[in-house]
Amino acid sequence: MRSIDSIAHPEHKMRKAAGKPRSPGSTRPLTCARAFIEEEARSAAEDGFGSIHRDPAWDPELWPYTRCAPGDKRSLRAAVATWHRDRDAARRNDAIAMIREKIESVAGQADRQLRDRINELGGRDPVNAEVRDACFHHALLYHLTGDMAYARTAHAILQRFAEVIPDWKIYRTHYGEERHQRVYDQDWPDYGKVWDVAGIWGTWWYKDPLNGVPLAEAYDLIHDSNLMQDTGTLDAIEHMIVIQPLLIKNAPRSYGNMDGSTIRSILLYAELLREPQWVHDCAWWIHSIYKTQFYADGWWHEGAPLYHKHVHRNLKSIVREWLDGYSDPPGFVASDGTRFDNLDMSGQLAGPIARADHALATAIQPNGVAQVIHDTLFRQPSWWTGPMTEANSRLYGRVGHCILGAGKGEHMVQASLHFGGTHGHAHFDCLNVIYFAKGKELLSETGYRSLDAPDPMRPWHTMTAAHLTVVVDERSQDGRSALNGGSDIARREKQPQDAVPGIPDGHWRWAGHGDAMNDGRLRLFNVDFDMVQVARADGARAYAPSMEQYRRTIALVRINETDTYLVDIFRVRGGRIHDYMLHGCLDEPHSARTSIELNDSRDGTMHGYIGHLRSTKTDDDWSVSFELDDGSVSHKTFVAAQRGTEIIQGEAPAMRRADVAPFLAVRHADEQSVFVAVHHPYTSRPLVRDVKLLSSTRDAVKLRVMLTDRVDTVTSQADGFTHEARGRWRYDVGGRHTRRGTLIRTRRLEAGDAFNAFITRADLPTDGSLDGQTLMIDLGGLLVQSCIIDRVERRDGDTVILTNDEPGITLTEDLVKLEYFPNWGIQGSAAFVIAGSKLEAS
Repeated sequence: MRSIDSIAHPEHKMRKAAGKPRSPGSTRPLTCARAFIEEEARSAAEDGFGSIHRDPAWDPELWPYTRCAPGDKRSLRAAVATWHRDRDAARRNDAIAMIREKIESVAGQADRQLRDRINELGGRDPVNAEVRDACFHHALLYHLTGDMAYARTAHAILQRFAEVIPDWKIYRTHYGEERHQRVYDQDWPDYGKVWDVAGIWGTWWYKDPLNGVPLAEAYDLIHDSNLMQDTGTLDAIEHMIVIQPLLIKNAPRSYGNMDGSTIRSILLYAELLREPQWVHDCAWWIHSIYKTQFYADGWWHEGAPLYHKHVHRNLKSIVREWLDGYSDPPGFVASDGTRFDNLDMSGQLAGPIARADHALATAIQPNGVAQVIHDTLFRQPSWWTGPMTEANSRLYGRVGHCILGAGKGEHMVQASLHFGGTHGHAHFDCLNVIYFAKGKELLSETGYRSLDAPDPMRPWHTMTAAHLTVVVDERSQDGRSALNGGSDIARREKQPQDAVPGIPDGHWRWAGHGDAMNDGRLRLFNVDFDMVQVARADGARAYAPSMEQYRRTIALVRINETDTYLVDIFRVRGGRIHDYMLHGCLDEPHSARTSIELNDSRDGTMHGYIGHLRSTKTDDDWSVSFELDDGSVSHKTFVAAQRGTEIIQGEAPAMRRADVAPFLAVRHADEQSVFVAVHHPYTSRPLVRDVKLLSSTRDAVKLRVMLTDRVDTVTSQADGFTHEARGRWRYDVGGRHTRRGTLIRTRRLEAGDAFNAFITRADLPTDGSLDGQTLMIDLGGLLVQSCIIDRVERRDGDTVILTNDEPGITLTEDLVKLEYFPNWGIQGSAAFVIAGSKLEAS
């Protein structure tokens, strides 16, 4: 078994012809026949996630072999597979009947007529795809019947495609009003460097090679007829077939979210054309993606569950379907000097695959829907995992997201804090909050986009004002480009130590998918006390360089076994106008009623989308109640007094449904703001009676939460947090319980060590008091990455902080090297903070 780092980058050289020389009359086992059988076997297979056909990455009916309806195509291939496997003549006759029905529209056309329909327009003329499908169907009829007339028709069509396809053009764009408006030769140097280009068949370039598979299968099906060999057309036909996958295979690597589709198509061609080198190339490609595009915590770098699912499930299925168990032909050695014998790629990628599985399986809500983080469709059922029965807390300390969870069954609650950067398919939503309780996402995220194209609401889904965070100076947070009123982010300049041995940079690495420097920084994540859980993060770089402070603290507090409230403290320093954005459950119709009358009307819109504005100014405490129209659930947000507050309420597109929803901006026009709120969901009557701000300074906030049966006091300080329930408990986090130090080494299972750990000379307790706490590591002042401590031990004079997580970094003298995305080599040290805690009776 070889490690990820042992696979060198292969060279890619286009050849004049792909096929190996064959003498007339040569025979070989049909690739297509085996593929048909395997597809039929897969169609009936089930794994731990249920039917594999629920995932498009597994489903052969979604692969564009032909333009048949998916159900018809699947039935045809299943019939052929059954005939191959069981020699069932009835199934053979079924297949023949289905094919004859498919070719009925061309049945009366002579071979010359079919050839003449093929033209130089490529993907811009659907006739070419129609004749391509006829070629495949005639070849399959020859295979089923042995009738040479069908083989001759397929051969005539293949011969004509061999004449025109080498000169077909590629197009830009692949969609929209400008579809196919710009035309380029196949040697266009920017092919693969722009995302919206179409291939020679007119479809998106990532998927375009799949459109040529029917021709490759037709070639395979009639190979034993010897027509290509006897007429001298074999080389030209093989050349026509091979240039289709090579067009994208030779393009610059992007290691992007569509690469799985590309790799799958290349492996199809590799099998049909007997190209073991391509199998090696694809194996290296997949290793490179897991090494450079996934964080050490398992997350796909774009941080969106939708794209994480799409990429990881696709790659994982390719590994299982195509690569595990693969062996090279006898005597073959790849260009890097290796060969595969019973390849165990799942074993080689066991760590990255397991971590990616875990991220996908745990970033879900109690209602079985994936959390909508960044560009994720609402509602995305989490069919890949079983139903949630208990809400657990989760830290994804590399991508920048955490979940505070409590309760079981219908009483499950989640409060999530997002503090990631923008690395592709991102929303401008650093320090956004999601609050799920009473079976509803009561403080909700937005969505990806509507189903309409073009989508005028797309910017609204992504902009800061649509999220539950703070807008500064009426513009969105900074992103990869100056969208939605934001500015371009600070970017890391490429350094020699950022190189990944054996893996050239992906095309987009220094263009927004690996150079963004706007990630948030975790400051607290303490979930060791089930009654109070705390998270805090800094997000000042979301508005860099103008922000001195942009920090949010949330605390999920249990009132009893069924009810909770969420403390929410947001400190801002920098800029001149701060809008604390607030909205309710965007899934369902609801109202928002403030405790203070909003008597002043305002013209125009706020943040581009919020209209019908009403407002008032206040220096007092106030609240807003969000009530679902069906009366099932409500939640009340108590907002503490802040001098000079303006409450602005309006309506804007609900995004998750075709209607509007109420949106509020709590505006404070000052260089410094401290927003203090308590969110409380309830069904019949609220259990939080009132909230009083006791003090608020530059570095500390103290408030009192009055419940029906107790009084809680919350203190949030610069380096800590305290929650005291009178007569019950006092829970301290950080402050005098904080431990600090510098890491000197790491131990990594993936590097051959016996365990995962961080090594320090700092004196840390080994009595179990740090078990389950969070290790927050500042990497040279550029990034903060975090993981959970399993236990602390003393070994050979050093302190060993063991973790069940992949450490993700290697430390050498004055250099921190990230082993996974973004793979930077950061000059400096790795300083750590552990915000310990103490629980005592009050």
